[in-house]
Amino acid sequence: MEQIREIVDRWYEIDHNCFKVRADDGGLYLLRHDLNSDQWELVETGEDSGSES
Repeated sequence: MEQIREIVDRWYEIDHNCFKVRADDGGLYLLRHDLNSDQWELVETGEDSGSES
């Protein structure tokens, strides 16, 4: 399991919040928190080829 290293971006909607985060593996992930069900979802993954670890 990867750990979140930083929150790169975040935005808020009426029924959910989204977080673009960088994990300790250097990858970028988009997480969505559904406020109605209190559930988290991994929406998208990607690599940040420009980062150095």
